[in-house]
Amino acid sequence: MVAYLTGILTNEIERLGSGGSAVRRFKDSEGEEWDAVVGRSSWGGVYLLFIPVEEGSVRQMALEAQEVREAERMLAGADDGELVRLLGRSRPRDP
Repeated sequence: MVAYLTGILTNEIERLGSGGSAVRRFKDSEGEEWDAVVGRSSWGGVYLLFIPVEEGSVRQMALEAQEVREAERMLAGADDGELVRLLGRSRPRDP
């Protein structure tokens, strides 16, 4: 499972092009660790992916950002509490 999720994260970073994307690790209110990374959908929308470090389902949240770089700045500036709130508003990732 961990290898599968690591593969998803690697694919998302590669899909963003050279330079990749910042990855933020944080703990939720139950102490579980998550990685957060900015992604772009095939239709051009920008979203935040939440990938559990251990077991669990990948989650996503659409962002209002128009550009990946704008979303990356938001991710870099968010504290752990904000990431936990965004995780709470996320939904399971579409297959």
